[in-house]
Amino acid sequence: MLISFAEPRCVATNTLEGLFWDFVPQAGGSVVVSHELGAVCLDSYAKPTWKMVGSDMLQRYRLTQGRIVCTYADGQSQSHELIRD
Repeated sequence: MLISFAEPRCVATNTLEGLFWDFVPQAGGSVVVSHELGAVCLDSYAKPTWKMVGSDMLQRYRLTQGRIVCTYADGQSQSHELIRD
């Protein structure tokens, strides 16, 4: 959910594929949200710009060398480049 503080109202909503774990701020107001099944990057208007969904539950994620790396319970991994300043 994107909330406008200038005019208190809901601007946009987005459904995640499970419970969220963490929010990682990105350049330009974007944010990467890690959740039960992977990660999604939302722009400053809460619109998805990319997403990763694994074949199993997300076991862990890490940020390394400008990328997010998601590792799933079945041993599979995926990565995506993060937005740099």
